[in-house]
Order: sequence, then structure tokens, then C-alpha cells
Amino acid sequence: MNGDTAQTTNHAQEATRVSAWERVHLIGVLLFIALMVFWPMGNGDFWAHAKVGEWILQHRAIPRHNLFMYTAPDFPWANHSWLSGVAWYVALRTSGVVGVQVFQLLLIALSWLVLWRLWKRCNAPDWLGIVCLTLAIGVSHYRFQPRPELLGMVGSSALLYLLFTVQEGNCRRLLWIPPLILLWTNFHGGVVFGLALLWLFTAGEAAQRYVFRRPSALQPTQLRWLACIALISSVATLVNPYGFRYFQAMNPERIQVFSQNILEWMSFPQFWRGLDSGSRAVLVAFAGAFLFSLIGGMKQMRLSHLLVVAFAALMTWQHLRNIWSLAQILVAVMACNFGGGTTGPARVSQRTRQAVTSLLLVTVAFASEYYLVLQRHWPGAGINRESLPLGAVRFIKEAPLQGNMYNDMLDAGYLIWSLCPERKLYVDILNAYGEDMFRESRRISHNQNPQEILDRRNIQYCIISEQNYFSQFARWLDFSPEWTLVYWDGISLIFVREGGRNQDIIDRFGYQLLHPTDPERVSHEAAMLSPVQRGQYLGEIAAGLRNPVQTASLFAEAGTMLVATGAPAEAEAAFRQALAIDAWHPRALLGLSQSLALQARTAESVQVLRKLLLVSPNKSKVRQLIAALSE
Repeated sequence: MNGDTAQTTNHAQEATRVSAWERVHLIGVLLFIALMVFWPMGNGDFWAHAKVGEWILQHRAIPRHNLFMYTAPDFPWANHSWLSGVAWYVALRTSGVVGVQVFQLLLIALSWLVLWRLWKRCNAPDWLGIVCLTLAIGVSHYRFQPRPELLGMVGSSALLYLLFTVQEGNCRRLLWIPPLILLWTNFHGGVVFGLALLWLFTAGEAAQRYVFRRPSALQPTQLRWLACIALISSVATLVNPYGFRYFQAMNPERIQVFSQNILEWMSFPQFWRGLDSGSRAVLVAFAGAFLFSLIGGMKQMRLSHLLVVAFAALMTWQHLRNIWSLAQILVAVMACNFGGGTTGPARVSQRTRQAVTSLLLVTVAFASEYYLVLQRHWPGAGINRESLPLGAVRFIKEAPLQGNMYNDMLDAGYLIWSLCPERKLYVDILNAYGEDMFRESRRISHNQNPQEILDRRNIQYCIISEQNYFSQFARWLDFSPEWTLVYWDGISLIFVREGGRNQDIIDRFGYQLLHPTDPERVSHEAAMLSPVQRGQYLGEIAAGLRNPVQTASLFAEAGTMLVATGAPAEAEAAFRQALAIDAWHPRALLGLSQSLALQARTAESVQVLRKLLLVSPNKSKVRQLIAALSE
């Protein structure tokens, strides 16, 4: 046993030697991660978690009830990410948004560097390690937002490192697991996933020795250590501000509701259907690399590895949010399968390895970045003025609007940060409410008798996010005599109840002719407008363009309404103004093409559509438009 341990240690020391090419490729991997991190921050749940962190530091207490909703003020809340909220708030207040992104980069890089260290300890081929890390990052970058999960994923990679190196014989290293689990518990609820991995790994190793009697199985002493550590770690999860109540929010019924209402809880098949071909190719290549590792490593494959892979794959199939954990586990297993440099790929020539690694790194980085571009995430730092409701928040504060608001969940993160606690929200993004609230919110967003809910909740104004701009509910508000549009900017809409607490706001800012939610209906009605009404219509558009928060979305929306009213030249000017702010704004490019076509400038219109083709996720529709104009 001592001889085996010494030999393993010697292998580990040899594995730490770093070649020049390895340094170059490792730097390339870190740059790849940075490319996935540094794009302007949009309206995610980061803002809500940072606000919770601010509340904790201000009150020197841990929240136990809903903080930000007037609809569920007394709902008991176990905040699984309270410590992450503090960390994100401190990062934001001390270093700004760029500092948050740097912290985000460090956490993501650390999670993968720990697994790179595991790869080296397994004495697996370095070039294959870079290949597998690159593919894993390309598979999991969808989860790289600044959120509590990042701190949990550092814990996940550390746990994998400690478990997958236990066969070296140093059981004392396992003593790091209970404090790791304790911290993870207070940083993120994903600790339940980590605890499942720990018990599955222990069960697999025990079965390998006592059921299958494999010679490579852990010794009884090591198994006793593992079992004791798993038990202590399970108890450690109770060291949190909520005790057993920490786990009550994880009941199956609640998780099912999450799956129906929250995007990150979607199934993998749903996610797959929305991917572009490049992103699909990266996923297939990563799965292929893992299957290839099984061919050469089947003899040394451990039951514990198969169990954790099967568990993570099943969880990812059900809920996409687990894809990063699955990628980490597959990298750890591949490190063991390729360990010792005995597999076929290790015999590939040095020059071929370098070429393959470099080409793959560039290709996967390009495919991943292109996916972000299709989602309108361009490289950069700071905040995304085209997705945050900056103008709407400013209007609410300065008008000022009074009474209960309606908001959809998609806007809740930044609204919490900028409006709470002075104003409370209808629904937040922290899920600190019961299943009935999810269903009620869904009824409104699906336009199922919304007036009854709006009356019962005494809602005085409604904020509609960009994603729901053209929803049935937004159109119902837009054409309902009981609600009046008072604000639009292409990112948010605000409707105010007639005869309510904000009637003076309607008198000052109300729009009588504009209907941004249904431009086609407006175009049919435009022909019936009198010259005076048409002048009023154009005047309302001009009034909206005086918004101090100037964005490409604002001018693109104005251009869309100008096209609807039969003013293509004026629309062209608005769209060009939008493109001066954001040269690749999809709605502005499509609108500019339309306004040029209406002016019989077909060649210019087609040229704009070809530019749009590069960044539009709906390429088939753009190609159809090009074909129609080219006839």
C-alpha cells in the first residue's frame, strides 16, 4: 500500500510540470471563459440577490419572510443563497458592475482550474485535458451568469476533486468535505445535488468492494472514512439559519411548478430545440469525447463514477439548470479514464495534438460567442441599456406613480434593486411565495380574466417587459378603456388604471392614439385618421422620443409605429438613429429594411436583410424576405 501511494505521488509530481504549449492553451481557455463572462449585464436575478445582501447588511439579520412583494408579505422564506447575496452586494458596492464581472470570472475560472488540477493528478494527457475543458465550457456557458450558483459550482468542483483522489490513499483530505458542504449550504441550495453525489459515490465504492469484489475497490478503512464523512456532511447542512425548514421548499410539487414557470427549470429536450447548429455540435462533440473515454477506460471504470454520471445526466435531462454540474462530472470521469496516458489518443503526434487543440479551442469559442450574439449579448462590460428597464424605473420614480403595481417575473430582478423597499412588487424572481401565486401570475400573463385579479389586488399600474411586449395581456391593456398607456420605450410599457390614484399622470402623460403592442392593427386604422389626428399621432411619437434614456430600442419602436402610420421616410430616420446606437439591433435592421422597401429602394432593403441574417435567430424568415424582395 505504501509503495503504491509513493508511486502515485511520483506520478502526481510529474503531472504538475507544465509545457509551454500547455500554458498557451490554458491561457486560451481562460480567455474563452472571459469571453463568456464579459457582456453587458442584463435583467437577471443577480439584482435581486444583491438587494437581499444589502438588506442583510443593513438589518444585521437573515430574512425569514418575503421582503419585496405586497402580495405575499408574510410568506415564510428560507433563503438558500443568503451568503451569496452578501458576496454579490459587496462586490457591486465596492467595485461596480465591472467588479462583479471580474468576481464572476474568478469564480468560473476557479471551478474549472480545480478540475484541471484533478486532470494533472490523474496523469491524463495534457492536450486531451484542454480539449475536454474547452468542450465542457462550451456546453455549460449558458449558466455563467452572476448568480449564487457560481459559488456553488466552485464547491462542486472541489468536492469532485476530493472524491476522485481518495483512491490515492490520503483519507485525511476528506476532512475538508464537511466544512465545504457547510459553506455550500449557505451559499446555494444546489448543495442538495452535491450531497447526493457524495452518497452515490460512497454507495458505488462500497458496492464495488462488497458486491462486485473488484480488485481496484477502495480499502475498508477508506470506505469507513467515506461513510463517516458523508454522514457528518449531511448533518452539516443543518448548520444554516433555517434548520430543517431549509429543505421544505424543495418538495416535488413546488419543483414541478418551477418547471412550468421558470426558464432555467426547463427540460433538456426543450432547450435543445431552441439551439443553433453550432451549439448543438459542441454538445454532441462533448458527449462523443466522453463516450470515447469509456472505450479506453472501461477496464478501470468505477461503479461510483457510473452512478454519479447517471444521476447528473438524469437531473440535466429533467432540468437544464444542472448542465454545468454534469459537465464537471464528465470532465472528472474522463480524467480518470484517460489517466496514465495509456489510451489511444496519447499516441497522437505532438504537432497534431497542438493543432487539434488550438483549432478546437477557437472553434468552440466562436460557436459559443455566436450563440450569445443571437441572444443579443455582445462582448463588453457594464450594464445592458437595451434590456434593463432604466427608463421605466426613472418614470415611476419621477412621475411619481402611486399604489400597487403589476410586474411580470422577467423584470423583477432590476425592479427589486431599483424600487424596493419603498415600492413593493406584485411578483419577484426569488420564488419566495406559494404555488398559488405562480398560478395567479400565469393567469394574468396568459390573459385569463386578468381584470378580476387586477381589481382584487387593487393594482393601479402595470409594467410590461420587452419579452411580453406583444403578449395577449399587453394588447388587452393597450386597447382596454380601463387602462391608459403612459410610457413606452421599446423595452417597457406602463399602463395606468383610469379613475385611480394616478389620474393626474394620465392627464399629463397619457397616449390616446399610440398602440405599440399591435402595429398591424394601427396600420389598418391609420388610413382612417384625419390630418389632425395623424398630426396628433406623430406628436405622440415625438413626445416619447424626448425620453432622457435614449436607447436603440426606443428609436426602433418609434420607427415601427411610423411605418404603421404610413411614414416610411420618417421611419427610416428613426431606424438609422437606432442603428447609430446599436449597429446590430435586430428590430432596427428589420424595420429599416421594411421602410426602404416601402420607398421602392429594394436593393438597399436586401442589403440590410443580409446584415440581419448574421444575427437573427430566425434565419429562415429573413431568407424568405430576401427571396421575396429579390423576385
